[in-house]
Amino acid sequence: MTTSAPPQQITQSAPASKAGGLLIIDRFVGKLVVGATLGAAGWFLGILLIAIVITGLQKLVTNALSPGEMLIFVALQLPRMIVFALPMATLFGSVQAFAALSRQGEAVALGAAGVSLVRMIRAPLIWAAILTLVSFGLSELLVPPLERSKDSILVSHLTASVGKGGFRYQDPGADEDLPLQTLVQAKSFDFEKRTLNQPRVQIFDDDQKLKLQIVAQSAQWTGKNWMLNNGVLTRFPPPRNGELSMPEASEFPTLSIELPAPEFLNRSANSLSTRLARGDFLMISLPEVFAYRRTIAAQLPLATTDAERARTEKLVKSATFGIHEKIAAPLICFAFALVGLPLGLHSPRSGGGALGLSFVVLVVYYVILTWCSTLGRPGAVNPVAMAYTPLVLISAIGCGLVWLRNR
Repeated sequence: MTTSAPPQQITQSAPASKAGGLLIIDRFVGKLVVGATLGAAGWFLGILLIAIVITGLQKLVTNALSPGEMLIFVALQLPRMIVFALPMATLFGSVQAFAALSRQGEAVALGAAGVSLVRMIRAPLIWAAILTLVSFGLSELLVPPLERSKDSILVSHLTASVGKGGFRYQDPGADEDLPLQTLVQAKSFDFEKRTLNQPRVQIFDDDQKLKLQIVAQSAQWTGKNWMLNNGVLTRFPPPRNGELSMPEASEFPTLSIELPAPEFLNRSANSLSTRLARGDFLMISLPEVFAYRRTIAAQLPLATTDAERARTEKLVKSATFGIHEKIAAPLICFAFALVGLPLGLHSPRSGGGALGLSFVVLVVYYVILTWCSTLGRPGAVNPVAMAYTPLVLISAIGCGLVWLRNR
């Protein structure tokens, strides 16, 4: 007669039973966090959608978009809105879910059963890692091409509407109650070539008197200034000793003149090269930013002056910051989960205090992000360090909160 089999069976089934219980806990806590996060994402997306719709209505009026095109204009921005909403939804969803566990006493029960906070947050952190991958995938694969598709809607309308018949542009605009400084008129405007046909440029002084007039055969917008071809420049000097001065005219084959860019050109100037030049890297894919940095870095040995070299180095540092900013941005979902989960347990009876603290965390993050961008983008401080500083600080706060709650 032996009695060893039953104890052996018990010792083998106990770990399996414990593992099964932990899996049940993971599913329960994970389901709670997933539901709360998706709910928070819905709220944030709703708020962002209202803002986008208002912008779309403005575009509908200013660019004569049809209602169908306005809906497409809004829909193309949904991935960008999701990328923007996911970090906030992760933070508030984590807080809400664990505040509910605390209010219902389930967090205390899990702790009494020997489940530590570190073990309790495993499933939510896996969910946060999934959201991080989703955010990175959207920002790399969907946001850049869809942003350009959105811009192409405006460009197509501008191509069809601008330049038909006479062309007129003035600065300040006609709707601004300010003295006229510049008036540009032309027979027509070729939007694709950005060329004015038979332009007339008039510049006025503070007394609204004509001081300079340029009449040319054509003028092309280079992105920074106007290049006029085959024309006459006429200056109108102010009166001398109470007598009118004769205009001074001179012919020119080409003339570059710096004038404010027409507003419609600025609105449609969202091409890849334009976004790269102004440092709008979040709307560009990482391979494109890498290629841009290589192109700029190749110009460093060709710099002939210290000023030119400093300007090129600044562009390289800006691109470096943009690369690491794009890597760090999705990872903030994981960092916010680290902060939100222990914050949800902050108040055993109400999640209001924890939600208030999560707002503080959100504000602190964006303040630090803005400060680091101001220093890192122009290369004043190490761009790599500045790109990851907000992520590291929020992650450190989250780890500290988990450690304090787990003691």
